[in-house]
Amino acid sequence: MRYIFVDFEMNPVHKSFADIREYCRQEIIEIGAVMLDEDYREISTYRQYVRPLYGTVQPKITEITGITDDMLKDSPVFADAIGAFLDWCGEDYEIYAWGDSDLRVLLGETDILPEPDERLLDIDLVWFDFQQIFIDLLGLQNRISLQHAVGAAENSFNGKAHDAMWDAKNTADLFRLSQDEALFEQKMEPILSALRPSQSPKATIGDQFASMLSAFQE
Repeated sequence: MRYIFVDFEMNPVHKSFADIREYCRQEIIEIGAVMLDEDYREISTYRQYVRPLYGTVQPKITEITGITDDMLKDSPVFADAIGAFLDWCGEDYEIYAWGDSDLRVLLGETDILPEPDERLLDIDLVWFDFQQIFIDLLGLQNRISLQHAVGAAENSFNGKAHDAMWDAKNTADLFRLSQDEALFEQKMEPILSALRPSQSPKATIGDQFASMLSAFQE
């Protein structure tokens, strides 16, 4: 089993493409991913820029991500880029992303392809929202940003936020931490203690994670 951590940077579909916007409001313009082996060791990384078809990169997107139209002009379009990414994933893997927006955009872009890659048709079966898993582990009610989650784990955010590769790497680091029950509980104990009902028996982090992952896979 391999664990893939992915992040997409996205650009809004221009409003002039009203027919496309019915299915897909954003286009992926960067794919960043990290692959861990069964022992949670990083064994490969992946980065690919993607040329949008339905509008130029908006200034606010360039401001946030640093990505410009000039950087994308020679990049593959979505159909080719996502196929290459799936080739890199190989076989027998699970994909994790921080939040559910990446999967929504991926499925939206898949819907408008005339001949989508067959591997995309069931991608939701191997795709997991690690943001939701993480906040459930902590007993939180509201979603938190990746940067806040990294800070809660007393880690320093590696690299630049809103860079697909670095966002994927930081998500992978949190996942790896969650697999080390003793270390995770040690780092998160202040939050867990504040949230844990005093009358309830304490479940281990490993029990919580296994239970939640099992529920996601059903």
